[in-house]
Parts: sequence; C-alpha cells; structure tokens
Amino acid sequence: MTYAQPVTDSTSVVGRRIGAWFIDLIIYLILSFVITLAFGGATSETHDFTSKTAAQSYCTTWRDDHKGFCFASQDGEKDTAFTIETGGLGSYWLPIHFVLFSVLQGLLGASIGKLLVGLRVVTPDGKQIGIGRSFARTALWIVDAITCALPILGGILMLSTKGHRRVGDMAAGTYVIDKSGVGRPVVVPGVTSGYGTPGYGQQPYGGAGYGQQPAAGAWGAAPQPGTSTWAPSGDAAAPAGTATAEGPTWDAARNAYIQYDRDQGAWVQWSDAAQAWRPIDQ
Repeated sequence: MTYAQPVTDSTSVVGRRIGAWFIDLIIYLILSFVITLAFGGATSETHDFTSKTAAQSYCTTWRDDHKGFCFASQDGEKDTAFTIETGGLGSYWLPIHFVLFSVLQGLLGASIGKLLVGLRVVTPDGKQIGIGRSFARTALWIVDAITCALPILGGILMLSTKGHRRVGDMAAGTYVIDKSGVGRPVVVPGVTSGYGTPGYGQQPYGGAGYGQQPAAGAWGAAPQPGTSTWAPSGDAAAPAGTATAEGPTWDAARNAYIQYDRDQGAWVQWSDAAQAWRPIDQ
C-alpha cells in the first residue's frame, strides 16, 4: 500500500539563515568602514590610567562630548581607555542602515544575505511582509541581540522554537522560508492550521497529496463536509476522540499524522523518529 508522507516543515532553513546573517554582517561592516572614511573619517586614541575605575570614568565623560566609542580595558596592571571618534555621516550610519535594511526587506521580502541564499521573510499565509512588519522585525534585534550585541538569544529561539522564530519574527508575525514557498501558506507541523486544505502546494509522495481527494474507490467514499469522524465501511472505527479525514490527516491530540491502513486493518500514525507508520491504540 502506498502512503502519502507528512508535509515537511517549510521553516527548516536554519543553516541558510545563519549563512545569510554572516553575509549581511560582512556587508554592514564593509559599508560602515567605507562610509566612515568617505564622510568625516575616524580617529582613535589610547589613554593609560592607574585604575580601571579611572578609565571607566574617563569614557563616561568622553561620551558626553564626542561621537563614537570608548572602551575601558585592563591588561595586567595597566588600565586603558581606547576611543574611536567618528565624524559626519559615519556617526549616523547605524540608524541609516536600520532604515535601509527595513525598507529593502519590506520591498523585496529579504535582506541581501537572504536573497543570495534563496530565503524569503513572509507572513503566515506566504505573502510579502511589507515595510511595516519589516521595521518591527528589524527593531526587535535589540532584544534578539541583547547579549553583548550578539544574537545569542535570537539564535537559541531560532533553533529551539517551532517555526524557527526569533523574537522579531514572533512580534511581527513572520516566518523565514525557502523562496519556492512564497505565495503558499507556511507549513509548520503542530503550529499552523489548514493541513489537508487545497492550496498548500505540497507535492504528493507516492500517492494523493495533502488537500487532494483520492481517486474514486481507492480508499472508499470521501468524508462529507461537516463529518467529524470517518472510517472505511466495515473497517475498524477511528481512535476515540479523533477527528479524521480521507487519507493522512493531522491529529492535534497526538501531535502526529494518522490514517487507516486497510492492509493491517488498523489505524496508524507517522513516527518522525522511525520514519515509518506505526499502529496506534484505539
């Protein structure tokens, strides 16, 4: 008997997302360097102090009168304040980059890095996010990268949450997917709704795909609209409390796909660990 395999998670693109982030970071650093040199330049100085407290106090006072950065550091018994002063447009490159990045992502659906690796940022129904959502998603980097300006929190959430969403994605209601999925609802097993509905565009695996009715007589009569449970005539009843449909269907209670196996005369569910259909208790 041929089974239709469960829909895969369309947000499983974490590796490419990390690669896109590094590309965007390199582009930002290069443009920062070029713009700083072209518009006002930058000067750096080093000042030695007898204590770390004195170096930190100097940085606090320096920041009140200068544009740039001051860092206090300690090397053995030597305490140092290191300053980088920028001028002109270079001082405002960070907010300018924020605006440009948000507009680009809103108009094209991706940053330059994501465009290069074939990713897009979309709404749950697979549409372009627009500039408003893009600004919200980008602004939340302040939370995702709250750990010393590194996106550690965002990275942990991206790796551990269903849908692989960082704080910015959750707040803006966005997902990152492969560009081939644009225009179709995002599919995240156990999270997004609508499994088995037409329009998901999933390709069938050896049989009828999700959202497609089987050929007449292949699996018996299709369930009628509004029917809460179904089992082939003369076969075992559906598991208690389970709303089912013709062919594989998502069972929220079991957090898995189920279907009726005529050859075994039993209901089965898909096991991600075993990559196979397993009988389930009635």
